[in-house]
Amino acid sequence: MATLIHCGSKMRGHKMYLFVLLVWAASVLQAVKVSPLIERVSEHKDFKKLLRTRTNVLILYTKSGSSGDGQLKLLSEVAQAVKGQGTIAWVNCGDSEGRKLCKKMKVDPGSKKGGLEILHYKDGTFHTEYDRPSTFKSMVAFLKDPTGAPLWEENPGAKDVAHIESEKDFRKLLKREERLSS
Repeated sequence: MATLIHCGSKMRGHKMYLFVLLVWAASVLQAVKVSPLIERVSEHKDFKKLLRTRTNVLILYTKSGSSGDGQLKLLSEVAQAVKGQGTIAWVNCGDSEGRKLCKKMKVDPGSKKGGLEILHYKDGTFHTEYDRPSTFKSMVAFLKDPTGAPLWEENPGAKDVAHIESEKDFRKLLKREERLSS
């Protein structure tokens, strides 16, 4: 009888350990929701293969694994929207393999604002640094046409321009204009 009680006690301990392990794993996975559509690159060989096989690649370089969390979440949504038209990759310059790749590519996200840098590669070669706003709409438009002009909303002189898509939007605009003029 004593062995059954002792065995049950061990079983509870193992169950508790397993439960804690599962909760920890879930929290780690929840912390960084990186889409499977974002390719994680850490070796130069994989980087070259990616550029050789894909024609439209946007790469996020971060100084550490956690410095680009917000950007990774946004890029996960963008990757879903441009699936088949563009590829998004991530290089963590904070780990040992990623640091080597960043050094070889002469990229230093630590010197940039926010500890991240976004570069675009077209047809296997460097095209441009992404310098447009970090918004879903802007990034999708950029990946669909990397050589095209920025969205009109990004132009600082276009703040007074309103594009109306429906009658409801038109009525809202009229009400807002009436309130401003009163």
